Amino acid sequence: MIEDEFVLTERACACFAKQILEGVAHMHERRVVHLDLKPENILCLTRAGNRVKIIDFGLARKYEPEKKLQVRETQRQQIETTAAIETISVETIALQQGDVAAFKKGSI
Repeated sequence: MIEDEFVLTERACACFAKQILEGVAHMHERRVVHLDLKPENILCLTRAGNRVKIIDFGLARKYEPEKKLQVRETQRQQIETTAAIETISVETIALQQGDVAAFKKGSI
């Protein structure tokens, strides 16, 4: 819940975005896909601080490139109904565009 007098600055947004992207990168380095990354699944650790963490790994799966990623139909429906442009990771866009090297070196 956000307090009425809370002011969200561009600097704070950049800090939050950096932490979220680092968290996604950390998961992907360990071959874990979240499958339900959305604003509701980002939690501020304290009221006054700017540290966040990714929560709700109920749909998360271990990604094994040699195997097809299986998502049950009920999970697929939940993902399809909750997916929005703001929930698509920069890495996903980079991977779709084939620009993984640019993502890894931080230019995306």
